[in-house]
Amino acid sequence: MSAGAIPFPVLVGVLSVMSLVIAPVVRTIERRSWFVRLVRSALDRVSWTYAQVKSSAVGLVYYLLPLGFVIVVSVVTGVNVFGFLLMDWRFAGIVVVTILAELSVNTMSSTVLAVASPGVDWQRVIGQVPWVSGLRDRHPAVAPWVTPTSAFVEELFFRGAVFGVTVTLYPQLGLVLPIALSALLFAVEQAMFCTTRDQAVAMGLGAVAISVVSCCAFAYTGSLLPSVLAHQSFLVFYMGKFKIY
Repeated sequence: MSAGAIPFPVLVGVLSVMSLVIAPVVRTIERRSWFVRLVRSALDRVSWTYAQVKSSAVGLVYYLLPLGFVIVVSVVTGVNVFGFLLMDWRFAGIVVVTILAELSVNTMSSTVLAVASPGVDWQRVIGQVPWVSGLRDRHPAVAPWVTPTSAFVEELFFRGAVFGVTVTLYPQLGLVLPIALSALLFAVEQAMFCTTRDQAVAMGLGAVAISVVSCCAFAYTGSLLPSVLAHQSFLVFYMGKFKIY
């Protein structure tokens, strides 16, 4: 489908709605009686605790919903978002650069938070974000795979479906606006999973930092692979501070 067939405001509106419904849908499904019954029925088949089964099932919903959106965007726009996972291996060095850049900008964002609000224990704040603290409920066999999988899904949607599709269909916009769109939607989506203002600020700032680096890497290589690996590396490194796995 050509860019002319999809007005830019319409595309932005659809992508925004998709981003904004992720958290409410996940929370709604988590509270449904049929979901609780499904989790309890699974206890007869696995040797996990109720909390381990429930947290993994909720995580599965979080993975599948954005993936479904990616498929819809790919079909409607004619842009194969999954094709962005391919990379010319001449850019292999950019993967390392992207990983280091993402670690660096997130360290800088943490420093900004510490300087702006020195009385706040920001590591404790982030550790209390529901999905972060919920990692402790995961089964030991699953826990190490949670953050890499989340990073993959988030990059596929926010950098692939949002940034990648936008720059592909509307190259005349340049890079600044698509980067800003990707960063804003990702920051808001992350904030919607938080329960306090401090959590939303910390997660939102981190999401913006990740988005800027990831979009720049994507723009340079034409591939999502550097951003996926960088996001995964950052989360594995950072979540290690909480001794979750």
